[in-house]
Amino acid sequence: MLREMKDCRCFKNNKINVKYWLILLIFVISQITFVFYSKPYIVNGDEKVYKEIAQDIFYGNPVSSFHYPFLYPAILAPGLICKQHFLWAMLCINIVIKVIGLGVIYVLLKKLLPSGRILAVVIMIACTPGYFVFSRLLLSENLSVPLLLIAVLYHMVFRRVKISDENRNKGRVWFTIGAALLSLSLFWTKYLMLVLLPIFCLYWCTACLNREKKSTVRYFVWDGIVYVSTVCIFIGLYFLLYAARTGAEPTFELLKATMGFATKAGPESTGYALLPSGRWIICYLAYAILGNVLIVTHIIGRTDIQKLRAFKGHFYFIISLAVMLIFVSARHSTLVYYNEGGQMVKLLGRYITYITPLSVVVWAFLVDKTEANRTSKWRGGIAFLYGTAAIWIPYLILYRRKLWNPNEDWLSGCRGLENIGYLEWGALLCVTTGVCVLVVALAKRHLAVMIICVAMLAHSVAAMGTWEKNNYMMGYAELMGDFLQAHQGERLYVYCNDSLNYVEALQMASFYNVDGRYDGVAVIPVVWYESPMLLDDSIPLYFMLNIENETVFWQWDASAFEEKGMNVTVEVTDDRIHLSYEGNPNSICVFQGLIQPVVCRDGKVEIDLEETEPSEGSLDITIYDLEKLKKFHYMGTIQR
Repeated sequence: MLREMKDCRCFKNNKINVKYWLILLIFVISQITFVFYSKPYIVNGDEKVYKEIAQDIFYGNPVSSFHYPFLYPAILAPGLICKQHFLWAMLCINIVIKVIGLGVIYVLLKKLLPSGRILAVVIMIACTPGYFVFSRLLLSENLSVPLLLIAVLYHMVFRRVKISDENRNKGRVWFTIGAALLSLSLFWTKYLMLVLLPIFCLYWCTACLNREKKSTVRYFVWDGIVYVSTVCIFIGLYFLLYAARTGAEPTFELLKATMGFATKAGPESTGYALLPSGRWIICYLAYAILGNVLIVTHIIGRTDIQKLRAFKGHFYFIISLAVMLIFVSARHSTLVYYNEGGQMVKLLGRYITYITPLSVVVWAFLVDKTEANRTSKWRGGIAFLYGTAAIWIPYLILYRRKLWNPNEDWLSGCRGLENIGYLEWGALLCVTTGVCVLVVALAKRHLAVMIICVAMLAHSVAAMGTWEKNNYMMGYAELMGDFLQAHQGERLYVYCNDSLNYVEALQMASFYNVDGRYDGVAVIPVVWYESPMLLDDSIPLYFMLNIENETVFWQWDASAFEEKGMNVTVEVTDDRIHLSYEGNPNSICVFQGLIQPVVCRDGKVEIDLEETEPSEGSLDITIYDLEKLKKFHYMGTIQR
């Protein structure tokens, strides 16, 4: 295969000029600055799973979870050689992936574009938020975004090569196997990409449509057989290897598990259906439009119609990929807990991240390279009107929630990382991006490229800053790290009124250790919403409290509480005793020597004593207010 590829003329004269190396150096420096400018205290759930899979691969164990594909964790696994510094090593691997990706993209673009436009395309791809911003996180987008671009460009290059007269049969099978493996690698990086495999396969096989009629069907069928067989064979090999490695029976259910089909992303009560909800399609389309507004604006203003006709096959290919990404993202959000109970809970904006660099490829083929004249006024006017609408309409739908009323934080966090800067700087970003739209619609190509790149980098920095500023885990993470450091080697209870934040904070603390321990602290987690629990008096008890939006640790000391009057309402039914009183959520109730779970609703603390048998029909409880260090002893007679 390598000899045939060397003989192929598309690999000859691959000289990379000095400008490219300079751009690559600037990209590396900017990535290092961006990734390491502050300690990444926050670790999300996906990163923990990727680290666990990487550990399995590093230590030669079968993967413990098929929640995510194995390819990205396998690339991260060598970072564990650095032991306690594994996170920094893995973040460096992210940067290396991006740099290698830019190199391969550059080489492939040289076979498709005039030399005067290649560097501009590489710079724009490097500046897209999907390519730039995720390097600070252990997320598969660091691999899947460059891999998708490489797969797309590979299909374009070698599809053209293998259908030319002088290369009609030369290397045909090897080129097809390479295309199939790239498509499969995308699937092994992100399960979402499974829906793109048929598009890649169909695009590759239709290369024979310009041949003489008698051979069209034969070549189409042959390419399809080789493409599909390659995908199936390698999926089967991975499945059999896993079954042999684990000693598991190679059943159909195990095959589904290795392909990610056994992974659940939400309650099964949401059901399964083919078509997504229309409102989710509109929201994902709006997100894609907002993320691509400047690039599409310049395409509208500067498109060469003749190039559009020549590029139509590639154009339909890329548009099909973008449409399928929007469709599958909307279907995913329709069917899992992101749409729980009909409520729009989470929009996974990073699933649409891939469309922006794809639009750069479209820009590369369609934008006129002539610098002598600016675009016509009417074309510039249409581009400006589109750009203005493409900013404000999606912003009103997604961030001001004018069309529907989803959860308030449905775009916060890593889910909408590409554009979440609009949460903090919404109107300002809209106005400044609108000014950029005006310039891009009318400017020459070089100036437009510079403005587009600066705007995209600004959105990346704003997105990361907004995410860290508004992430509720920041305070928990910093405090938990300091707390565990101060209590190394101890055995203790930690009691918290926020189960999700508390458990995530513990997981975050364990994340930074290679072996996943809590810095040697034997923490026994207890949360307010668990069943009643009897604590061992010989083990210290600490409370993790949120007081006035600040997280604090406080060690239990019963003598510190003062008596306080409190009005308690008691409701008795056949199966439970319900108590409520005015107070804050930082309260606990002790009944029959057990700490009882409490819930705070509308300014009231509520306690349910279910299936209890008070002695002689009397109720004896003690309620502790942890913020004000007050306690109230309540005794009453229960009449059923």
